[in-house]
Amino acid sequence: MFNSIAWGQYFSAIILLLIIYYILIGFWFYKWEVLSIIGIRKVDDDSLNTTAALSNLKEFAASENREDYLPKPSLEIDISPLVQSFTDEVTAFVQGADEAEITKEEIINSLQAICTKYPAIKNADCRKDLEVDVLKEINLKYPALFQQNDFKNLWN
Repeated sequence: MFNSIAWGQYFSAIILLLIIYYILIGFWFYKWEVLSIIGIRKVDDDSLNTTAALSNLKEFAASENREDYLPKPSLEIDISPLVQSFTDEVTAFVQGADEAEITKEEIINSLQAICTKYPAIKNADCRKDLEVDVLKEINLKYPALFQQNDFKNLWN
């Protein structure tokens, strides 16, 4: 009976049967792992909740505005160049003023004219500090001529 079967046919049949055997065992024990290789996934309650959560997340992300996460431009204007220009102009005025010919009212009027060039400083947080700096600068050249309350109307 085995005289009609060649060794090649025998090994081919054994290999074919082993392949079928391992495919059946693989599907029996590793069904979802094998199916996930070709893209089929098992649907269970946890994955349904995960899918619902992902869809909610996608809806939330779609409703979000991308601009909310970008850096916001500063709402306040950077006035540091203005402050520097203001202090430089006050210093130049005080140094250029002639001690004998200028009066207290002329100094205040000149400082008010300088202040009108810088309207952004009028409402700045550093205004009080600038008034103190102006007072110090003037008191260097004109000692004890001005007091702090002399500059109350400086920014008007």
